[in-house]
This record gives sequence, C-alpha cells and structure tokens, in this order.
Amino acid sequence: IELARKAFNYLKDKGELDISKVTFNSYNRRPKPPFTTDTLLQASGSKYNWRPSNTMRIAQGLYEAGHITYMRTDSTRTSASSRDKAKKFITSKWSIDFLGKGVIGGKPKSNIQDAHEAIRPTNPLSELPNGLDDSQKKLYRLIWSRFIASQMCDSEWTSMKVQSDLEVFDKELFLRFGTTKADGETKWRVSPGWESAFEAIDKTPPLSPPTPEITEGKSIKLDKKEDNPKLIEDKTKPPARYTQHGIVALMKSEGIGRPSTYAATIKKLLDRKYCSDNKGRLTPTEQGILLCDEVVPFYNSDNEKMNLFSSSFTAEMESDLDQIETGQQKGSLVWDGFVKSFRALHDSAILKKKEKPTKRQLDYYERLATLVSDTELGKIIGDEEPSKMNGERIGEVIDKLRKATEGVAIPASAKQISYAQSLAKSLEMDESVACKLVGLSSFSELTGGKSGT
Repeated sequence: IELARKAFNYLKDKGELDISKVTFNSYNRRPKPPFTTDTLLQASGSKYNWRPSNTMRIAQGLYEAGHITYMRTDSTRTSASSRDKAKKFITSKWSIDFLGKGVIGGKPKSNIQDAHEAIRPTNPLSELPNGLDDSQKKLYRLIWSRFIASQMCDSEWTSMKVQSDLEVFDKELFLRFGTTKADGETKWRVSPGWESAFEAIDKTPPLSPPTPEITEGKSIKLDKKEDNPKLIEDKTKPPARYTQHGIVALMKSEGIGRPSTYAATIKKLLDRKYCSDNKGRLTPTEQGILLCDEVVPFYNSDNEKMNLFSSSFTAEMESDLDQIETGQQKGSLVWDGFVKSFRALHDSAILKKKEKPTKRQLDYYERLATLVSDTELGKIIGDEEPSKMNGERIGEVIDKLRKATEGVAIPASAKQISYAQSLAKSLEMDESVACKLVGLSSFSELTGGKSGT
C-alpha cells in the first residue's frame, strides 16, 4: 500500500505518464457452439439475471410455438439443413467473407445422451418472429445469435500493452519486485466476424486504438474528466456465493443432473428450504446448514464414491441410469447394488449417530440442567462431560433430568426465542409489547415445552 500511495502522489503531482514501451498483439476470438440446456441457463442467467426455472419456462413457450428446437438437450449437434439456412442468411446479410468452418463443440463425453439437437431456431432465416412478448424476444435473440454465430468466422482483435516509468521509487520497487515499470493494457476489435450476430443484444466494443496515439518515449497527460489518478484500497474477499446459473455450471462439471433436471433440482432445494435466493445469490438456510453439519457426516465413508451426499455418488448413479436406458446394464442388477450399498451406509450412519450426542440432545440437556442444583446434577452425570457421552448415555441422562424437573417450566430454546423475535419484528412489536401477551417482560423469560409461553 505504501508503494501504491507513492505512485498515486507521483502521478497526481506530475499529471502525466512517461511511456517507455508499447507492445501490440493480434488475436482471434472463436465463436461458441450452439446452446445446450446448461449453457443456455448459464448465458441467460449471466446476461439477463434470469433464474433457471424462468429461462426454462420461456423456452418452453418458444418451443411450443414452434420457434426453437427442444430445449432439454446436452448435444451441440445440428442438422445440415439448418446450417445451410444459417449460411444463406449470413451471406445475404453480411457477405460470404463472414462464413466460417462451423463450430459443433468438442468430442461428446460419455455421459452425453445426444438424443436431441442443440437448442437452435427452427427457422434460422427468421431473425425475430412476430407475436413474441419481451422475454421471449430476449431469449429467442440469444438462441438465434448463438446458432448463427456458430457458422461464422472468427472475430479479430488487437491488444496494446503499455509500460511507463515511475521514477519516484525506482530503487525500492526494483529491490522488492524486480521492476520499475507500471503496466496497462487496452484492446479494440479489428473485424467483427461472428460477433456481428450479437450486434442487436451486445454493446459495441472499441473499434480503434485510443487517441491521441500512444508511442514509446511520449508523455501522455492524464484525463481530467473524472478522478484520475484514483487510489482504490481493497481487501481480498471470500468467494462470492453461487448464483442459480452458477450452480448449473458446477453440476455440469461434476457430472450431476441432466438437461431435464437442472432447474428442477435447484427448485427442490429452494422448496425444501435448504437454501434461499437472496438477491440472485443462493444462501444456505439454518435447515440446510443443519443437514450438512449434522446429517451428512454420518453417511461419509473412506470411499468417496460411496458417500451418499458426494457428487461422485450421484454422478455414478445417473451414469448407471443412462446405461440402463441404453441397454448396457440391467436395471435389476443396478437396483440390487444400490439397495445393498445404501443399506450398508444407513446401518453405518445409525451406529455413528449413537457414538456421540446430537446437537439437539446437547441443547435439550443444557436447558434441563439449568433447572436443577449443581449437587443434583452431579449425582446424575458424575464426572462425565455431556459432549463426550455416547448417544445412549446422553439419552439416559436426559430421561433422569426430565423426571427430576417434572412439572417445572423448561426454558425456551434459542431457536424458539429467535422465532418469537422474528414474529414480533414482522408485526412491528417491540420486545416488551410482544412479551406482555403472555404476561412476561422479556424474551429470555419464555418457556418451551407443550405448555410453554
């Protein structure tokens, strides 16, 4: 940060950069293959911030209207006739020079079913059909542009890397980083190629080098239109939470899910309240965290593929189902193997659960323990630590405490108090008003159990 401040103050005082080196580089950008279900969900989520379920609903409408091919597919394959129509459109709108070799994607993976074509317009000659609502127009244009672009030539770009001298800390910078240069880079498009197909939905990038011309040995004055130079102090942030379309990309890479289940799987997680969608980001709920912390470990084993909640277990199971469908495996044998492995995992989980108390048992124990004297509690547990007891022993202790506290009001759990607080907040009640409903003065006085306040 000290070096950054020195550079900032130096540039602020001088108001210009001394260019020591300028390097140019030309490169091409290739078009991508037509959409599969997962890439469509990712693209619409990234560009329009749409949820997978919303994208699939809109795509369903386009498919039923006959404007696009089937939207549940993992193939990038397209028909020869559709490619011919795309090339005809490209030639008539731009020129034959915009035609490319055609992109159909990489070598199909073993879990690719390839039952349907890629998602493409049924009539590539129609840039935008009539009768579509705004959402359908957006998605159709995205699908049409991606397919047309797949049959076009590369776009051409030039990048320019600039180095400038910062004399203010030459020796110190050289000793710490081995350089006295500051780097910057800019780029512009030379030839649009396939990007022409996206001209209706994408912003036009820079098409020429910056002005005035930047050359070696030249001094460039800093722009005064906004704060320049600008010192931005930032800290390393943890990875951002997943978006719904980001989860689709992860599922695809892990071999989990199929075109027909991506959106449904995410919807199921939300419906069961294992996570919530907070401004486009998936956040685990208390219930979801409890599942991961208190249930998942019981079903883990030394063999990753045998872990019930692992991606490899799910991927292998789905691969088995695919092989049953294609006749490579017998359904009865796969089912028998699954039942045996699941029974072994479940039996092991029951044994593991008995080895130590659950979070719920410990919470209940602590609430009951506050109702008896230290002497009485000592008679019940002796020198044992509740957290180190096994499930059976903590159960015996809880039963004894329940008998010792029979008829005594049990303190409310942290979860019950939190729930009461959230209800009061939603009703815009302060604590005293809410507690007055049951004749108390604070939430800490609340009791649990069937007859609790």
